Amino acid sequence: MDQSSPTQSEVVSFAPKRKPREESAAVDEAGQAFVSLLREAVTISQDNALRAEQCPETIRQEIQEKLITPMKANRPAQPAAH
Repeated sequence: MDQSSPTQSEVVSFAPKRKPREESAAVDEAGQAFVSLLREAVTISQDNALRAEQCPETIRQEIQEKLITPMKANRPAQPAAH
């Protein structure tokens, strides 16, 4: 046998093994779970951003209703300036 060139059966025997279907399915399942978690994080992030945009208006309304309006109602009437 010539040592310089391997035969085809020798080359094929060293070919990389393919992943078993079960391992591939597990990787796919993990990938899908990751994508699902990522989508959930995006949704939560968008909800938080929306609340953050609404927060200053909510605070303004509460200040108006709970502080400014009662203060105006309790103030004595000022005489008209001449």
